[in-house]
Amino acid sequence: MTRSVIGITALINLLMACPVAAAEGDLDTTFDSDGKVTTAIGSSRDFASAVAIQSDGKIVAAGHSPSGSSFDTVDFALVRYNTDGTLDTNFDSDGKVTTDIGIGDNAYSVAIQSDGKIVAAGFTYPGGGPADFALERYNTYGTLDTSFDSDGKVTTEVGTNDYAYSVAIQSDGKIVAAGGAGMDFSGNVFDIALVRYLGITPPATPSAPTATIGNGQATVTWTKPADNGSAITGYTVTSSGGQTCTTSDANTLTCIVTGLTNGTAYTFTVTATNGGGASVASVASSSITPVAPTPVLTLPLFGLGILVSLLGLFGLRKLRQ
Repeated sequence: MTRSVIGITALINLLMACPVAAAEGDLDTTFDSDGKVTTAIGSSRDFASAVAIQSDGKIVAAGHSPSGSSFDTVDFALVRYNTDGTLDTNFDSDGKVTTDIGIGDNAYSVAIQSDGKIVAAGFTYPGGGPADFALERYNTYGTLDTSFDSDGKVTTEVGTNDYAYSVAIQSDGKIVAAGGAGMDFSGNVFDIALVRYLGITPPATPSAPTATIGNGQATVTWTKPADNGSAITGYTVTSSGGQTCTTSDANTLTCIVTGLTNGTAYTFTVTATNGGGASVASVASSSITPVAPTPVLTLPLFGLGILVSLLGLFGLRKLRQ
């Protein structure tokens, strides 16, 4: 009996010592040690309504935080966390940022552009009057992006009271905000409201490139155009015959186009690309015509030896005369 009790006890201890695999839906203990994190911004009434995940895994939460004693005096509030749940101090130095637009500023949605900039959307009561759509765009490190409506903030009146509750970024960089419009303070029903804004502007048009001929190819160079607020990610050179070459960064300003036909004239254009898409194509380069290299006459080593010998004999005979 004693042996049986000892055996059962040992088995229980062994089972308890074995780690239990985490199941889907369990708290992730790699996130702030227990899967949970709270962050104070103001003295009270801090609230997050939306979350977005950056391409590097960092987490952006958006909502509002009080800016005064009144319930309606709140500002847009954003908080960015590292993947482990700690505040990202690269974001406005402490991981938190609040922005005033009018009275009662509430962010209800957040989206990340392809260039890493952060767009928050919601509503504000400008001057305490009816609500308008409100959007703010931040640089990746938390400052307002002044290339967006000159100060990083934009408000839009659609109807009498307008509330944006969702925002999305199109593949071309344009920003779409959605919500309701037209409700008055008596409680009349909203209409669905969508507003679209210009988002990421493609780079400026590059100047005409310069092309240098080669054997079945051409080396094309150009100067870097203005990126219009979003970093250039590469260039595409296109020949008049359809052949192309590409680069994958902002500062590589030369490219070799291959597959050209010797004896055929070509011109070349270049486009620059950023998060907003491709620029307008440049003016074409001057025309160039690739050519094959001029063949060099060579003699086999044996034939060269015979030639040298003959020349030597000829020279010796001339000396004897």
